[in-house]
Amino acid sequence: MLSSGNFKQLQDNELISLYKESGELTILGELFNRYMSLVYGVCMKYLKDREESRDAVMQIFEKLVTSLRDHEIEHFKSWLYVTSRNHCLMHLRSA
Repeated sequence: MLSSGNFKQLQDNELISLYKESGELTILGELFNRYMSLVYGVCMKYLKDREESRDAVMQIFEKLVTSLRDHEIEHFKSWLYVTSRNHCLMHLRSA
């Protein structure tokens, strides 16, 4: 198995495959660290509140634990953007 330092060298789709095989949260953490600022930016755009956006980022991360196993994802960055946007829109609708 690769060490967490070697995860940085892998492409997104390679990390997703590794995560699906092993279920290791460190792999998911590497993926999420790459795009955390994107997710936070999307949340700020829709929620317009720093604290709510931080909470939403954590909720989206938790959602990824199961969502990545259930979906076939070819372009992770685009998929994560849409997932983040949809999460925020659902949050706004429920408020």
